[in-house]
Amino acid sequence: MLAGTINTHARPALSRSLASIESKSRVRLVRVTREPRAVKGARATIALAASSSAPAPRRSVIAHAVSRRPTVMYITKLKDAALSVQFLALSAFTVLAYTIVAATNYELFAKIMPTLVNAGMTASNWPIFKAWIITAQLGWFAGKITAVRGGASQVKKFCALNVFPMLYLVATAFGVGAWDAPVWAVFTAAYAYFGYVEK
Repeated sequence: MLAGTINTHARPALSRSLASIESKSRVRLVRVTREPRAVKGARATIALAASSSAPAPRRSVIAHAVSRRPTVMYITKLKDAALSVQFLALSAFTVLAYTIVAATNYELFAKIMPTLVNAGMTASNWPIFKAWIITAQLGWFAGKITAVRGGASQVKKFCALNVFPMLYLVATAFGVGAWDAPVWAVFTAAYAYFGYVEK
């Protein structure tokens, strides 16, 4: 703190000097009086205040992250969720069910996935593809359930993107003459609706 005793007769010149300092250095000078009221006009103490141009303190990383924390949709609240969220939750658990079947019972999996059978999957080559199919389906489930927990806006984004792999699946299913091709086409239409049509 800069302090000093000021002669009252020099006050006009001092005021001009302070104004000049403030305009050139962009620093605000504050007069602080420490004297009794009787001698207030005779003496003054000048304090150098913090620069008015100093940057505001930055928010902590944790505070910033908390303020941007998304609202989470819990599975127990699905009955009150938007139709798109309910649809994707159903789709997610369907994928999970298919994954469990793939991991435990090839014969049943072959019956519910005729597209793969018609494309050449057999019991003899199943061990080669089993790990890849299970991994891919678990990843699909993870993406879906994460979107569901993020709420309707995240579900809309997921559906809009998921249309493209679904179109490839539909084309493959029809290409190999699988009976489940229309089922995948219906799912694809639902993804397109929730991703691009529903507001």
